Amino acid sequence: MHCRTSKRLRLVPPPMISDYQCPTAILNRARESKMVGSNYYELPVIWEKFAKLSIILKKSCVINVAGLCVTTKDITDIAERSRPLPAKECYWL
Repeated sequence: MHCRTSKRLRLVPPPMISDYQCPTAILNRARESKMVGSNYYELPVIWEKFAKLSIILKKSCVINVAGLCVTTKDITDIAERSRPLPAKECYWL
């Protein structure tokens, strides 16, 4: 019988390792996550990606995925936000 597992990444935040005395199991998990990689980008990488995206979005286009249309204006509005969208708004995008 197959056991269901969480799809959440099992990463250990760096402050937890540096600020607290952690058991070996947590330290090993932290080392594994650094070796494998993570979903998070450093801030300079994010700005570089945003700069490339803004160049692409200067041309007017519509992206259609599974019947949902998103314009360049929609993408620009989302990218320039200082805070993330609430979950309810993300669902409808």
